[in-house]
Amino acid sequence: MSGRYLTDTHPLIWHLTDNPRIPDASYRVASLDQATAKTMLEDIPWAAIPELADRIISSTAWSLAIPLITKDRRIIDSGLVETIW
Repeated sequence: MSGRYLTDTHPLIWHLTDNPRIPDASYRVASLDQATAKTMLEDIPWAAIPELADRIISSTAWSLAIPLITKDRRIIDSGLVETIW
């Protein structure tokens, strides 16, 4: 593993609220740039991941080639990005 990860909303909220399910760690925010938007539109099938927010985080993980921390079943089942949970 690379030591870099992208997180879905719920793990981030748990981290920010000191929920014990998420250990303390440093993080940064990845922006939605043109390459990520292109990936979202062209490489992530709408049938596999139809929700816009899920498409954005999936394409960001894809573009950055990093694992996504999520419990979202559609993202996990799509097999399009590496997921951790």
